[in-house]
Amino acid sequence: VDLAAMAAAAGFERVFRFDEAAVYEQALPDVLSAEGPVFVLLVMEEGTEGPISRTPDEASAYLQVSLAESARRLRSALIGGPQGGQRRGSTP
Repeated sequence: VDLAAMAAAAGFERVFRFDEAAVYEQALPDVLSAEGPVFVLLVMEEGTEGPISRTPDEASAYLQVSLAESARRLRSALIGGPQGGQRRGSTP
């Protein structure tokens, strides 16, 4: 299934596809500053690491954060700052 083509057909004006980390890293500033909606397809290689195993005594904080909070943290990490900056045309 060509997800990038599906995104373009669905109306995404900006569609990015990356299969090399270095190319993705170089393009990331343009991707993050693009007017939305933006579709990004990252082609990944299958890893060799097994699933995370925990004992009942180990904390699993990543399972205890809301989806909204996880999205806020991801945005902040990607574009910097606690608020993640503002997009053009947005109001505080």
